[in-house]
Amino acid sequence: MKKLTSLLTLMLMMLCVVKANAEWKQVYKIDYSDYTSYPFYVMSDFTPLWVDGVMVDQGSTGWHQYFIADDIPTQTGDSYTVKAMAKASEEISINVNMGWGWKNGEQAPKDVTIGTEWQEVTWEYDNIGGTSCNLIAQSPKGGVTIEWKYLEVGYEDTGEVYTVAGTNDLTGYTWDVSKNKMKYSTETGLYSWVAKGINVKSDSDLAFKIVKDGNWDTSWPQSNWVINTDVTGGMGIFTITITFNAETKDINVAAEKTEDIAGSWTDIIINGDMEGNNNECFYVTEQGIGGPFLANFTEGIGKDGSWAVKVESYDEAESDWDTQFFIRLPYQIPAGTKFKVSFDYKADRDGDFDTQAHTEPGGYIHWASIGSGSCTTEWQIFEAEGTVSTDMSKEDKPFQTICFNLAKNKVKPTSSSTM
Repeated sequence: MKKLTSLLTLMLMMLCVVKANAEWKQVYKIDYSDYTSYPFYVMSDFTPLWVDGVMVDQGSTGWHQYFIADDIPTQTGDSYTVKAMAKASEEISINVNMGWGWKNGEQAPKDVTIGTEWQEVTWEYDNIGGTSCNLIAQSPKGGVTIEWKYLEVGYEDTGEVYTVAGTNDLTGYTWDVSKNKMKYSTETGLYSWVAKGINVKSDSDLAFKIVKDGNWDTSWPQSNWVINTDVTGGMGIFTITITFNAETKDINVAAEKTEDIAGSWTDIIINGDMEGNNNECFYVTEQGIGGPFLANFTEGIGKDGSWAVKVESYDEAESDWDTQFFIRLPYQIPAGTKFKVSFDYKADRDGDFDTQAHTEPGGYIHWASIGSGSCTTEWQIFEAEGTVSTDMSKEDKPFQTICFNLAKNKVKPTSSSTM
């Protein structure tokens, strides 16, 4: 009996480690030694140098950004891995945005750590939203040199395509077998797909199937897999991770709550302290410059020497909205949702501001949002509490962004707001 048990255990272990024959499929590669100067669009007047065939970020003073790749061929909804040979003068964590357009919300951020020795650094992006992408490195500080030898983008190809098809509230599409391609991991032998900002309510169920090669005849489970409060442990906003074993057809759903909509307040702003690299929730439009663009964080200009965003405006504003600051929320907020907003702010001269409800930054919905206020040269705390109205969030224009109009009743000759 002991021998039989050992044999069964061995067989089960072997089943667990069966993996698909996957091969790395490269969709893009740049070898910087093929160039003698910077081949991309120059951002913020910062340009890397070329030294012995290596692209060198020589460490600008303060926060800076630059292209490290462009015109990467991608497929909407797919996931990709980036591999880059890089090193730094000291270990540093930078943000690298994968972007598929210049409109707001068309970028995916990723923190990347680069060490002091030459090493192939890898990082991943899930559910890309476009068919041609760029990669933009954002270094948080000066004085650190970063060197790049090459960079490539691709994915692990098993020859089989598995997608998550389901209800619109979960997948963003209604039972579309061509979207939401799952990513294969050579480490685990599993396929996975991640959805963020999913609202799980007691009066609605989210359903899906795993579909192979776009064919409903090869889909699992036989009945729809349903995600409800029994699965998540209650109502709230969740990040849903679905994994699938193609050999056993086992499906696993993991739900991580990011906001409790039934009780206590949860801070949903990503990097509200404005420290480091991740600026995905903050945008600015400045008169004479344009926008909306991702805001830049500056160390030391905030309250008590903290980090903050500085927004510049002209003396002679034609409209109150010539200069704007945007807080883009991580997901859409339906009417009826209760909110609290709080932040520190000041200006170099007195002035006023009001707020609007937008979809994405610049996507106007309604003239009123979370109230108005006045700027002085002293630090103040802005606080607002209320409920998202049907004017602020509509079925065809869901609320996701708070817009601040900063060019209002300003004292001449100039004014800049710090938030």
